[in-house]
Amino acid sequence: LGLGFIYKDTWRSPIQIGTGITGPWSKVDTGKGMAFALRTNGTLWVWGSTTLGQLGINTALSRLSTPVQLGSNTDWSSVSSMYNHTCALQTNGTLWSWGRNSEGQLGDDSSVRRSSPVQVGSGITGDWSMVSAGRLHTCAIRSNGTLWAWGNNTSGELGINNTTSKSSPVQVGVDTDWAFVACGSNIVNSVSFAIKTNGTLWAWGTNTFGSLGLGDTISRSVPVQIGSGPTGDWVSVSCGGLHTLATKSNGTLWAWGDNSSGELGLRDTTDRSVPVQIGAKTSWSKATSMLTRSLAVETNGNLWSWGSNNFGRLGINDYVNLSHSSPVQIGSGTTGDWGTTGNWNTFDGENNQSLAIKDNGTMWGWGRNTDWILGETIDRFSSPVQISSEQWKDVNAGRDFGSKSHAIKMNGTLWAWGGNTIGELGLGFIYKDTWRSPIQIGTGITGPWSKVDTGKGMAFALRTN
Repeated sequence: LGLGFIYKDTWRSPIQIGTGITGPWSKVDTGKGMAFALRTNGTLWVWGSTTLGQLGINTALSRLSTPVQLGSNTDWSSVSSMYNHTCALQTNGTLWSWGRNSEGQLGDDSSVRRSSPVQVGSGITGDWSMVSAGRLHTCAIRSNGTLWAWGNNTSGELGINNTTSKSSPVQVGVDTDWAFVACGSNIVNSVSFAIKTNGTLWAWGTNTFGSLGLGDTISRSVPVQIGSGPTGDWVSVSCGGLHTLATKSNGTLWAWGDNSSGELGLRDTTDRSVPVQIGAKTSWSKATSMLTRSLAVETNGNLWSWGSNNFGRLGINDYVNLSHSSPVQIGSGTTGDWGTTGNWNTFDGENNQSLAIKDNGTMWGWGRNTDWILGETIDRFSSPVQISSEQWKDVNAGRDFGSKSHAIKMNGTLWAWGGNTIGELGLGFIYKDTWRSPIQIGTGITGPWSKVDTGKGMAFALRTN
């Protein structure tokens, strides 16, 4: 239809195409999965499938390979994405989501997928302070310290003491001292972790491989404290689904859960069901766990990687070794960025690829390049390659075999790139192998077009000469 988006149902009445294109249309024709039209100024416009080059625009484009701005807002503050749905916060405290919604994980009281952001709740301002997206569920914290969850709940991952899924936010317990939340999921496990203001760490959901860190493999449907005592010293936690990483206030890094690829960083492949310290360093500032690998950064900006190394996903310029069971530094030098200017600051990863931002705001990526998630068209990179020289402050790689990326620039604008098969980029349309709105043909050809016709996989046009 050339409306700028895909809608699987049908339109029951006429809807205008190209309201922003100046000048009236004069002729139109359609073929199989494609359409052509003439405007009275003699320009020729096309839309539809490009798989056989039938639009005449000399392109094989099938997906977005560079960042495309999501809307025009300049007040995005954070973004969280996993699998096929994404959630983001604005500075006014409102919470927005888009993408897959089969289990109600968008929190908009429906199961309808969305290709552009929809607000969770209502009002021009909100009180959400943090959000974390899992594979099929979402958890978030409000400014009053309450914890909320929605989406799939077959493993008790919502923490509401049952296994009933929810399509809108429901409060987890009655506590008002939650400070940090993280969701982790894959096909096998679906888990949630949260830290209270007193530093205690809590877990619930599926407990395969002991990934909850509770000393057993029994799943939980309500938050259960890891360890004991009225206070703790946990400051952050990241869960990839099967294994978990967490940092303490003393700068130590801890791991537990599945260790089949050495992703716990303990120099072996033995699973752990309780937290175990990784090495003796006391300078860790942040860690991220993916399905079979881990990333962590020190306070000096040094970035480390370990676990599965298929597709060069560890970023250590190594295609030979399939795994590393202890941390290996990405690059070299005593400080970040190979000892030159700027350190590693913010980073995120999906199981096959990673994205990271340096102190100077530049963005970098490495690993497998599914759906051009690294912003390039090369299949894979075993060491970091620069994606953008612009100034970025936050990035999310869409974990659990995701094929999309979202990032926020220093000016607060939100950008997306990668696969968009069900609208997960939030651009207001679905992008597979088609152009969704008219694009001009032959801008460099002098003289107006007069007639056009199409057949199966081909097009013919006459010019006035």
